[in-house]
Amino acid sequence: MLYIFHVDTGTTITFDIKLALQSVSQLMEAIERECGVVATHQVLLMSGGECLEPNARVCSYSAGTDTNPIYLFSKAAIENSLPPTPSIDYGS
Repeated sequence: MLYIFHVDTGTTITFDIKLALQSVSQLMEAIERECGVVATHQVLLMSGGECLEPNARVCSYSAGTDTNPIYLFSKAAIENSLPPTPSIDYGS
């Protein structure tokens, strides 16, 4: 599994590990389909603050594991005057 932590909502999103062999831009498209954050509004960071480059392959970064996820920020949430609402879905 490839792990993405959506900072704005406090949730972890998982993707098939095959996405690790694709480009970061393809990962961004998958994130857009899964959680609705438009690719142009996404900021993907590794622990330590390094930004993932759209043309690089996801596997070229040492991130995306359950203990070291890729961090997703939404520019729309940053630019919004209201703070984001955290997810409180605890499952069933």
